[in-house]
Amino acid sequence: MSPIGYWLVLKFTGAYAAEGYEVTRGRYSGMRVEFAKYKIVEKTDELPEGYQLLVEGSKVAVPVTWLQSVLSKCSNRNPSFILTMLANGLVRPWEVVHGGTSAYTGTYLEPVITALKLYGVMHLNFSMSQATRVLNVKLCTGRRTQKRQFERSLEQRDADMRLKILDSAPTQKP
Repeated sequence: MSPIGYWLVLKFTGAYAAEGYEVTRGRYSGMRVEFAKYKIVEKTDELPEGYQLLVEGSKVAVPVTWLQSVLSKCSNRNPSFILTMLANGLVRPWEVVHGGTSAYTGTYLEPVITALKLYGVMHLNFSMSQATRVLNVKLCTGRRTQKRQFERSLEQRDADMRLKILDSAPTQKP
């Protein structure tokens, strides 16, 4: 197995998930963002201690230390990078098996997607369509990676079955 294939298997079989990290690929390779233990709060609810709203007007409360950590790792980076890193910490790859941002309307991820869009608009000076485009790219990449990982697992299963059949076949004696 190639080093990249091995890395993908480690990443999506839980080796990094067990540590609580998601690792990005491509040009952001190596940047680790801890998964945020966010909470969905209603406007009438009090924020839990140590939490703040990701953006004013959203329902997503994130740990203050997590947000500071992610933003410090993203210093001197472009706004798309910052929004992608925030999404990495809030949405796991196996949760993005549907379409773009509009596919999550009415699901448990809707408040998270909405909060990320609002963060892009209010803090990163994106228009709503630019924030949506950045998040759609992130979601599409996650879906492609999941699909590739699933196809590889099927190929590995088929190869294991062939080996099992060959091993169990009776050998002929000359």
